[in-house]
Amino acid sequence: MAATPEWLEQIKVKAKTNNVSLQEQMTLNAGWLLDQERKKGNVNNRWKRNPRVGIYEFMLVACAEEEFNRLPIYVKDLSVKDTVIKEFVNPFYYFKNQVRDKKIFVAEAKKTLKTKATLKPDNGVYIDLYESPNPELNLSSMNSTCGNSDDLFYKANYQQFFIASIKITR
Repeated sequence: MAATPEWLEQIKVKAKTNNVSLQEQMTLNAGWLLDQERKKGNVNNRWKRNPRVGIYEFMLVACAEEEFNRLPIYVKDLSVKDTVIKEFVNPFYYFKNQVRDKKIFVAEAKKTLKTKATLKPDNGVYIDLYESPNPELNLSSMNSTCGNSDDLFYKANYQQFFIASIKITR
């Protein structure tokens, strides 16, 4: 926003009209833009997923560009569903079980990777005001361990999940 002079000027006018700081108006505009992206549909975005833990297997797939171009888009792009079954397809499963083309080389690693997550409740709870179904939420009880601060955004292991209409009041 700040890199586009025309856009920045519009935001300055809007901030003055709304009687808020430029930074707050930029934050509100960014939240609005993100909300519009969320409304575009149920895209398989990585940022919406839970932390992945467990034992991972690895696979190397190699082929010429011509064979790559013939692969279904839902195998090359994880955000696209298979149009026949209307579901996301795991590329690992696809190459392990469905590819019979001798021009596509598939090799599975013999070693695996085990991951785990350690969640720390004392890191707090982040409250994303843009996720609230109602723009009026009582912010008076927010503190250093429960709120919408930048620090909690980066450090908290948990985020508030809104399921009911809530009023935000300041």
